[in-house]
Amino acid sequence: VSSSKNVLMEDPEIKVLLNLLKLSLNMDDDIVLLSVLNSPFSKVDFFDVVKEKTATEKTLCQLVKEDEKGLFAEFKQTIAEFSKNIQIFGARVAMSKLFDKANYRAYINEKPNQHSLNNYVDTFLAEIDGSELAYDLPGLINYFEAVQITVQAQPTSIGDAVLLTTIHNSKGLEY
Repeated sequence: VSSSKNVLMEDPEIKVLLNLLKLSLNMDDDIVLLSVLNSPFSKVDFFDVVKEKTATEKTLCQLVKEDEKGLFAEFKQTIAEFSKNIQIFGARVAMSKLFDKANYRAYINEKPNQHSLNNYVDTFLAEIDGSELAYDLPGLINYFEAVQITVQAQPTSIGDAVLLTTIHNSKGLEY
């Protein structure tokens, strides 16, 4: 059992969402690009990426940018459409449109920790709305990197359970 509060930006799924925002702003970061390529928002197989990358001296960013009709073409189109939607509708609506296109909620709902992940994603989207930075992508990215957002963990559906708490977590609580 995890702690009762978790930091939102430490979750791998939320890191991918933040990397998606970063990628729509700047396609020149190999680590961010690989993170999004290895997510449900890309239909590119990870092993194809590795094979393509090892066959050349180019960076991953160069491979993706120069690919017009090959392995990365559909991915580039998805990111371009996402970037355009951010400018027109704002980051929150653009995320929702991308979620629909990629069947992201269905992907999350297949995971064993689906309740927590849905809670994290909903909190992430609510933070976009609350930050009033939906059209300011650099500001929104800085906001998520600077602010520590904690999320109350969802109760599990396990009948009888024992909650394990560390001394650090119980500090300040009356036991």
